[in-house]
Amino acid sequence: MGIGKKKLTEVLGQALGGKLDKLHEYPALLGAYINGQKTIVVNGRPDFVWCRIAGNTSQQVRAFNQHAGGVAHHWDLPIIIVQEPTNPDVWKVTGRDIRKYETWGAGGNQPYSSPYLAQHGNDHSFSSQAGMGADPVWVFKRQFMPLLPHPHPTGSMSLDIGSDFYYFGGQYRWFASTGTVSFTPYLPTGANNGRFVTVYIEGETGNPNYLIGPEINALVPPISAGDYILIPDTNQGVAVAAVFLLTGTSRIGWGEIFDLRYPHVPVPTGPGATRFAVGVPTSLGNGTTGAYWIVPDSEYYTGSLAIALDGLVLVPGLDYDEQHPGSGTYQFLTDVPPTGAHHTVWYGVEV
Repeated sequence: MGIGKKKLTEVLGQALGGKLDKLHEYPALLGAYINGQKTIVVNGRPDFVWCRIAGNTSQQVRAFNQHAGGVAHHWDLPIIIVQEPTNPDVWKVTGRDIRKYETWGAGGNQPYSSPYLAQHGNDHSFSSQAGMGADPVWVFKRQFMPLLPHPHPTGSMSLDIGSDFYYFGGQYRWFASTGTVSFTPYLPTGANNGRFVTVYIEGETGNPNYLIGPEINALVPPISAGDYILIPDTNQGVAVAAVFLLTGTSRIGWGEIFDLRYPHVPVPTGPGATRFAVGVPTSLGNGTTGAYWIVPDSEYYTGSLAIALDGLVLVPGLDYDEQHPGSGTYQFLTDVPPTGAHHTVWYGVEV
């Protein structure tokens, strides 16, 4: 049964009469002055933002912003807002006003030339505006670029060091980014041994230089790695990193780098400072248990004496004793080392 002309006209009229008009778009700027303060998020309604219609401070409205068309919390961001047809008292942000973005990036002096941040980005940004920078960023030391010691991009036995100023001799000096030498010649010679090689910047020349630490038994890692890291004193230069090498190390990665930048206290010098003497000491006795030995160095310092024998760190009071503090002489309390055994002797900072 067909529908009559009159009925068809009524149906079409109802359908066309119910068609929604195109939403009227209003240009606005994000944020408003509330009690004299720049404010973006509506207090107590985190899904809503303050907007100034056409930039007028006398026409401030609150608009819903937490949806697919929402924008970042960027003060004075040009935006488009509309009124919800079913709720005319509710405003909604539909996106940026793209007509205002023609000059973005043209020299950086336009009010909208800064990068567009994701909405959560401003929570981590340093700013004095209310609600900004309230969420701190967990940054690791290796993410700071100045003087950063980092692996070579292609992988090798050397490091790259970032550029920055360093303080030495009462003045600031410039260190240009450069690479280090290969650490291959510094690999431990003993089986299952390891050692730290300290990279530092020579204060006067600004060139990388190196302090070669003693070999230690890598099968029994030391409780404190810092006990075996040599540090340049204040008349030598500025420490950058310690690189841990094993007998079979073939490339330097992040796992081998111990960052030594930015010490919180001055490196000690004089009595108590760490000094190393490596080699075969001179026996002062007949070579039997209880005989004293002297390190092959003419300079001795007070502090805790430490000894490693063929890369194995000994226990003070159990394996050896020092004759007198700072004398450079000691005796073994257990088996006497064989002729030609490799001794490593150093003094730690006195505590």
